[in-house]
Amino acid sequence: MEQDLILYTIFGMSLITLLIKIIPAILVSNFKIPDYLNKILEFVPLAVLSSMVVQFIIIDNGKLNLSFTNEFLWASVPTLIVALIFKSLFITIIIGLLTIILLRYFSIF
Repeated sequence: MEQDLILYTIFGMSLITLLIKIIPAILVSNFKIPDYLNKILEFVPLAVLSSMVVQFIIIDNGKLNLSFTNEFLWASVPTLIVALIFKSLFITIIIGLLTIILLRYFSIF
């Protein structure tokens, strides 16, 4: 009986999640979003991602860390430069990872 309860719970949660996403999509499917609002909404993912990344870079153990020993702050410099030049997510991630690896390998900080 316990396995049935787990299965029903998973099925019920999946159904609720699906309905939460489908009902609003159906309700607004015939609604045209104004162009100015569409332009604003294009920047939402970038703003959210930027806020998460910057928070990860400058906050250490709940405190602001802008010190010389912050390796993530140092690694963000070449990563940002590469991102601006190449505009490729893959190359940017590789450069960021390689920078952190090199900083830790050579124990610069």
